[in-house]
Amino acid sequence: MIKDWRRYPNFHSRELASPDQPGSGDMMDVHTMDRVQALRTILDRAIRINSGYRTPAHNRAVSGGTRSAHLRGRAVDIYWLGWSQAEKDDLVRVARQLGFTGCGIGRSFVHLDDVGNQEGYHRPLMWDYLAGGKAGNYRPWAAVPA
Repeated sequence: MIKDWRRYPNFHSRELASPDQPGSGDMMDVHTMDRVQALRTILDRAIRINSGYRTPAHNRAVSGGTRSAHLRGRAVDIYWLGWSQAEKDDLVRVARQLGFTGCGIGRSFVHLDDVGNQEGYHRPLMWDYLAGGKAGNYRPWAAVPA
């Protein structure tokens, strides 16, 4: 739970909140947000968050998985429509180096999470969001050289 957003100068609780529960951005995990802020700092570009913490009701409304890391504040979806392929590749490479363990590639966004095998997830893992928003094409997310 985030108590002091000054630690994240490029983000605000509002943009990480579930739309059906104002103030719920504070439910984001500190370690996840440390990684998101580090990603923003290293890439040196604005990052727009589409989704952070989700209530169970909002997660169902967007057809999120029943074990979605968003439910625990351990995931973000970053809007990247308009980014070049090189910029997208950089984001994915840096995210892996920072310890993100899940990466879902969509046309207009990328999902990043930092849940682990010890929590019952198969990680590190990459996947694509296919037609209809369903996840598929799962594959190991190999360590990326610096």
